Amino acid sequence: MLPTAAIFVLVFIAGYATQRGSVCAVGAIQEIVDERSAGKLLGFLFCAGCALITMGVAGLAGVDAISRHRDLAIGTTTIAGGMVFALGAHINGKCAFGTVAALGAGDLAYGATILGFVAGVATMFASGAMHPADLNGPVASPLLALDAALVAVLALALTGALAIAHWRQGGGAVTAGGWSTFRAMVVIGLVNAPLLAMLHGWPYTRLLIDLVGAHAEEIPRRVTITAIFVLGSVGGAVVGRRFAWRRGTGGRWLRASAGGYVMGLGAVLIPGGNDTMLMVGLPLLLPNLSLAYGVTLVTLYALETVSARWTGGAIRWPFRKRRA
Repeated sequence: MLPTAAIFVLVFIAGYATQRGSVCAVGAIQEIVDERSAGKLLGFLFCAGCALITMGVAGLAGVDAISRHRDLAIGTTTIAGGMVFALGAHINGKCAFGTVAALGAGDLAYGATILGFVAGVATMFASGAMHPADLNGPVASPLLALDAALVAVLALALTGALAIAHWRQGGGAVTAGGWSTFRAMVVIGLVNAPLLAMLHGWPYTRLLIDLVGAHAEEIPRRVTITAIFVLGSVGGAVVGRRFAWRRGTGGRWLRASAGGYVMGLGAVLIPGGNDTMLMVGLPLLLPNLSLAYGVTLVTLYALETVSARWTGGAIRWPFRKRRA
């Protein structure tokens, strides 16, 4: 079992890589719409593949990183949650990862995204649409039925194919953070596997849902882990010389809070944000989270495409300029 200090180091590295690679699903979809390039998106999928390789190798060593994670069964809330979460991310201009990266770089307005997210989660629980007890599903990963060696081999084949596709795309462009998104996602994928083995619900959006729902499981520890994840993002901004306090305009605060609120509504339906979908759902092939992630990406693509055509490529939402 990893000591707590080692877990803290891994989470810090994940936050650091998020900042340096400007990791954001909204940005990845914008790259597809604007530049007809899927380099960033391939990096996201490669992240899941790297985590799967590590889990397969860990399984050969007798370390189980799979059985402790459960998912809900696929239902109407899967589709609805993915679509609503995507709408919130589109309004916010950042996904769950991108929000942490922006906040870690000193953009205080994205603190309103977190507050809005919590308010959205609280609204869902208060309305009775979802109950906290309904968020822990019975569905296990199908990987449990496979031998650990086979998992590792399949993961190697998948990541190899993704690496070739990435190379054919011309390689990942260096982002404003100083790394390519692909490089950042490789790092995040490698540290994600031991975190999945040691922690339940470590991605911060699931923590926020559990906090509002008064789930007591490892809450103090998970709050500390989330704080370290943000500190890793701050560290990445400082090293990359991107950190600067920015108060933001009233319009930016309004948009961030509204986007966060809608993201919170969708996250309860899934349950979890795109960080949970990517870090837990895809590597473990959990059906509900994996489908929700696909729905989120497709919906984001539709929203970004319509927005780009509607605005003529100049502005997407009020106060939000298009990505440089």
